[in-house]
Amino acid sequence: MSTAKDILRFSTQSSVMGAVAIITILFGLCQLGVTLGTTAGIAGIVIILAALFIGFAGLVGSIGYSFVVFRAAANGRRVVRPVTAEEFRSLWSKRFMSFAVVVGVLLSSVLQLRDALPGFVGEALCLLLILLLPASMALMLLNESLLQAIDPAMQLRMAKELGPPYLLMPLYLAMALGLALVVLAQNWGWPWTPAVICYLWFLGISLCGQVIYTYHDRVGFEPNNEQLMRAAEDERHAQAGINNVLDKAFAHGRTDSQRAINEIQSLFTGDNDTLDFRLNILRQVQTWPNPMVGLRLEQLLITRALALGQETLAFDLVLDGLERNAAFRPAGPNATLKVAAIAKTRARPRIVTALLGDFWTRFEDHPQRAAAALLCARVAIEKTNQPDVARTQLDWLSSLENTRDNPQVAALEQALEQSRNPANSPDSLT
Repeated sequence: MSTAKDILRFSTQSSVMGAVAIITILFGLCQLGVTLGTTAGIAGIVIILAALFIGFAGLVGSIGYSFVVFRAAANGRRVVRPVTAEEFRSLWSKRFMSFAVVVGVLLSSVLQLRDALPGFVGEALCLLLILLLPASMALMLLNESLLQAIDPAMQLRMAKELGPPYLLMPLYLAMALGLALVVLAQNWGWPWTPAVICYLWFLGISLCGQVIYTYHDRVGFEPNNEQLMRAAEDERHAQAGINNVLDKAFAHGRTDSQRAINEIQSLFTGDNDTLDFRLNILRQVQTWPNPMVGLRLEQLLITRALALGQETLAFDLVLDGLERNAAFRPAGPNATLKVAAIAKTRARPRIVTALLGDFWTRFEDHPQRAAAALLCARVAIEKTNQPDVARTQLDWLSSLENTRDNPQVAALEQALEQSRNPANSPDSLT
């Protein structure tokens, strides 16, 4: 019921309109009885009492059926089903009857006092009632407790838990009641005036229920409708399929890591091809006895994250992999160079040397081997004080014909020598 068309269809279905018709008839009988009673002498007292009882029944029935509409909307149903015998007994139970009486008295009293009270007191009472009534109805729906429903502290707590969306409910009720006052002022007579007012009330209540349905997780309410039940069942079936694949991968992972990875990768299709889903699977696999399966899956996730521009996630995964295994590296030269550049930008020099220290041995034909070795040597000398790492890189660079006489290599050789023997530096001789 997220569109205006859905809301209109919900509020004009036969069960709602039937309730509007019944309540309209009850109020019509009440009005007729009062009119006849005023002209019937002593017998009129009995007629008036009977008419008032019928009017009371209509009031309680309208408020009671409001809960049917509210509950259906809060559960996300598209249809207000007919009231069952059990629901009918529940609506006429002591707690709902008491709540209906309280709400009815408050509504009628505020409307009567609105024009009688001085200044803005009447408007303030109307505003207060409109603000707290949705919370009261939500509490009655969730807990079915009259004391909690009329407790201002509980009402404020409900509004706080729901947050800013709570303000939508008083707004909907204010709109419905405002239109009802306009209709009342027009005095269209019976049956149009009570019918339209009753319909507007149910419409406002259904919109309030929609708010509860949309934000049900904030107030701890679990909607109960067929659509959600089917979605939950589909989710259970999907999770069972995922668990079945993971069980197969777990069995293969004891002896064949690559076969286990192939099984797991078959999960990453369609709606499951997301970083969040892959990360969730990774966290499960990392608890398996064979750590190589988790490390290989982490490499694949790093590559995927980099391809999607999620550099923070990729870098965090590299840190996690290095913590689990010091020999861990991203898969492939491009991913390794990219993460090393991220580490340099984030002032993590030891990550740079860890990733690039063996780059030239891992990727023998890569055109960036010399540049990676130069960067690794520079960081090892200037940032991390790792002379052995720098020495390894410079020895390899000196063995290459195209870098043997490179001025950068010579400068790094001199810097390394000065870091080993500070006394021989130019500054020490002045």
